[in-house]
Amino acid sequence: MQKNRVLYRFLKISLIDNFMQNYTCAFASTILSGRCKCEFGVKNCIAEKEFAACLNIDSSKKCEKLYNFLHKNSEFAIGSIGQNTLTVSQQNKIKIGGLKGLNELIFKNTDVKNVDSLRDALLRKYQSFENIPLKTIIPKIANFKIRQKK
Repeated sequence: MQKNRVLYRFLKISLIDNFMQNYTCAFASTILSGRCKCEFGVKNCIAEKEFAACLNIDSSKKCEKLYNFLHKNSEFAIGSIGQNTLTVSQQNKIKIGGLKGLNELIFKNTDVKNVDSLRDALLRKYQSFENIPLKTIIPKIANFKIRQKK
């Protein structure tokens, strides 16, 4: 009986893995927190651990480039110059503050409804992340508060 359960779980996990490939999501914490959404972002659970993943490998790679661009250009604003690792708070400031600033730049509001379409709109308008005007984005990152004071 125990062998059958183990075999069943193995086959079930194998079928799910083959049916739906998951890739790294650079903005996973923003999707899990509900502050941003993405058409390729999914929430999954293993045991009691919830995580977000991306269903599209190209989207995953492009979002990783966007996050690296935001991280590289916001080191001074979040006080991480020369640091090898960032705190969770610093990462969230870059991710959430950066996406909200970019969304305001493109769509004139801070409600990020689709990270993938935002990233594609940025690339259509500016052809490269390096051409994005950072003077409007960096203050959003620096001033972003994870929790609002009551």
